[in-house]
Amino acid sequence: MNQIDKDIRHLDKVCDNLAQVCYDIAQTDDWVAHAALVTLEGMLDDLCERVTELRNIKRVVAEVRNHDG
Repeated sequence: MNQIDKDIRHLDKVCDNLAQVCYDIAQTDDWVAHAALVTLEGMLDDLCERVTELRNIKRVVAEVRNHDG
């Protein structure tokens, strides 16, 4: 497995864990936790976008390799 595959798997797992944390926080009535939730949701969005970018890079590289080889 190459580094981009490892990065994708690792970040995908982090996104899953962060999504669970966001869900858990959303179940509380604590206003401080809800304020932190805004930041966590932003981080989750950014990480998910990065995973999508890495998957697209991986796909394009594979297409180029297949076309050349």
